[in-house]
Amino acid sequence: DGLGLEALGVAMEKRGQVKTDGHFATNIKGIYAIGDAIVGPMLAHKAEDEGMAVAEILAGQAGHVNYDDIQIRKNPCPGRWLELSVPRFSCHAGSAR
Repeated sequence: DGLGLEALGVAMEKRGQVKTDGHFATNIKGIYAIGDAIVGPMLAHKAEDEGMAVAEILAGQAGHVNYDDIQIRKNPCPGRWLELSVPRFSCHAGSAR
């Protein structure tokens, strides 16, 4: 919200995400979307991989994200923030950071 995408004519999904093709391009030439703005898990490392893929696409390369390599972990400590350190994690008292 507040980005003016509707005024530009950028197509949106029913739930408010930016609609993209398989290469992160919107329906408006030159406008791409990644990360939390598109359909999929809201994960920083997913957005980072997608950003790198768009940079590769803009540079004329293939630009690919292997979503099978992106780890999605459920928080084993509901109500507490989680510190991940492969292969261990620890739970900390207090609200999520």
